[in-house]
Formats: sequence, structure tokens, C-alpha cells
Amino acid sequence: MACKKNQHFIPQAYFRIFSANGKSIHVLHFKTGRTILDAAIKHQAADPRFYGDQKAEEMIAEVERPFFGMLQNIAANESLAGLSDDELGFLPSAILFQRARTKVEREQVQSRSNVVLRAAVKARMARYPPENAELSAYLREHADDLSVEPQWPHHVCMFYHLMAGPAIADLGVVLLVNKTRWPFIFGDQPVVLFNSIWKKPGDCGIQAPGLQVFFPVSAKIVLMMWDQKVYRLQRVIGHRINLQLERDIDALNALQLLSGKQTAYFGAAHHEGYVAALWHRLAPSHIENKNCHSEWIARDKTGKAVEKYMFFYEPIVEYDLRLSFIDFDKDQPRPGRPYRDPRVVEQIKKNIADVEAEARRMRQNGNEEELT
Repeated sequence: MACKKNQHFIPQAYFRIFSANGKSIHVLHFKTGRTILDAAIKHQAADPRFYGDQKAEEMIAEVERPFFGMLQNIAANESLAGLSDDELGFLPSAILFQRARTKVEREQVQSRSNVVLRAAVKARMARYPPENAELSAYLREHADDLSVEPQWPHHVCMFYHLMAGPAIADLGVVLLVNKTRWPFIFGDQPVVLFNSIWKKPGDCGIQAPGLQVFFPVSAKIVLMMWDQKVYRLQRVIGHRINLQLERDIDALNALQLLSGKQTAYFGAAHHEGYVAALWHRLAPSHIENKNCHSEWIARDKTGKAVEKYMFFYEPIVEYDLRLSFIDFDKDQPRPGRPYRDPRVVEQIKKNIADVEAEARRMRQNGNEEELT
């Protein structure tokens, strides 16, 4: 079977939920602030062979197929009641997988991988300089230009996110139902991880205390997950909250604009003015390349550097999110541990290690077909 040249990192099925005719969508480009109406969905959020060969794309589609059936169910019924227990159980993994598969996430993964690669090459050269003088000179000059091929680390990232669903399964789930004249929009990273109370590096990790997850399901619905030990929700009726205030819609749309990198999308042409005006207001606060790592050096008693540590984390969106239906104690102390439930973290690590061990066994036995 021939490989599809264009592979979508935001699925076409997701675009169609927002589209009026199932074929086109309206696009806001961050760089220029211009909107393009009736852009063909088949050309959006896609790059040639983004995931690799046909087999890779088919495996991704197999994972997501049940997820989009769930989203269509939610969008049509404005309720979670139509989902089975198995579907509700799969929902956290599917949401994390959707976040992981985007181009925005790939670029962050590649950035982190490049940091590690360059540091490793420099450390290796410092301890074991190459005997080849030409190679040594080249690496000294170009170490900061070295870059990993992005597909493989991105595939690993998607796998880890799919396995990490239990990390957010403890969060509450509610549908925010839009009853105003303005729509929900979505950006090129539609699954937003946020923390309204703590905003230091690591505070948007999937097991971080205070985590909030926002994912537009349609122009009328945003699925929200929240740390139930930190936030108190008002006006909840049967896992849904009806939103009557336009400022709530603006705030949720702002998250999409500020979390994205290049584009945002909306379904109805007559909302062009609203989307453009909201972007104009937020554009000065938008950061295209968000920082997602830091470094610190451990020193001995004399001040001599003895170890260098790298810390990688989910990017933090700098935004003062104020929603009329959420309340929390702004002065509550930060928890002493970085995880909501360390037992869940350890179980996920074990699950991943078991799968990796099984994959190694299959490779050693030459069972490539069984592995895939």
C-alpha cells in the first residue's frame, strides 16, 4: 500500500466536528493576525510523512478511532452519560495521546532531545577526546548545532503518553457547555495543561498538584479535568456546567491561543471578527517557542561544580485564568511532594518498563510482526 504523503497531526475527524460542512474550516494565523475563511480541512495541520510510513499512521489511527466516536457522542448529546465505563476509562489516555501527537509537542520533544544530545557529546569529548583531530575540531565547533531526527523520540513520547492515562484518571471531569453567542475555538495544541494556582516549572506536569486540563470537543463544549483537592466548582449539574458569561468563553479561548504556536481554528465565518479581536488583544502575550527545560549545577563546599542537572517540564502558559465557576484558596500552601499520588507514578513507570522489556524480548526473538 502506498504511503499517504500528507499525514495529519491534528486528525481530520476532529476538524469535522467544528466544521459547518465537514470539508472546510476557518483559520487564524498568529504571525500575521490574518484569517483565512473556508480553508480545506485536508490541508490543515499536516506535513508530508509526518509520522513516517503508512504503518505508523495506521497504528495511530487505530488508537484514536474509538476516541473520536466518543467525541462525536459527547458533542451530539452534550453529556458524558452516553459513554460506557470502558470508554470513560480510556478517556484520560486518549486525551494525553492527542496532546502528544501534535507538531507542537514534537518540536518540544526534539528541543529536549537536542539539549541532551549536545550535553552528552560535550561531556564525552571532555573525558575522551577523539583521536581524530579533524573530527575533534568539527565537534568542538558544531556541538551546539547537533540535532536528533525527530520521528523516533516523538513516537516514544506518544507511547509514554498513551500509557500515562492513569496519571490523570484521579482528576474530576466536567463538560463546559457554551450558552453564549461566541464559539469555542481550538489551537494547534488543543489539549491544554494549566495550573491556576502554582506556576513554577513542573506545575503543569500530568501528576502535578493543581493541574487543570482543557480540551474543546466542539464549538459548544469544552471538556475540563481538574484537581478536586485544590479547586471547587460551582453550578455543576450532572457532570456539566452551563456557561452564560462571555468572559468565561473568552478566557477558555485565550488558553487555546496562548498554548498554540502558529494557528487557531473556528467553525463559523460570522465569528471571524470575534476571533481576530481576541487574538489582537492577546498577541503581545503570546510566546511562540515556550521554554521547557532548565539546568542547575551542584557544587561542593568550596564552590566547585561537581554535577550538572537538567530538568524538563511541560511549558507554562503565562495567563491569569479567571473563570466564574471555579473557586480556590489562593493562599493554600504548595504540597510538599511534586505528585498528587506517587503510587500512580510508580505504577506507570512499572507498566512502561514491562512493555519495554517485552518489546526487547520480541526483538531478540525476531518477532517484529508480533511487536507491532
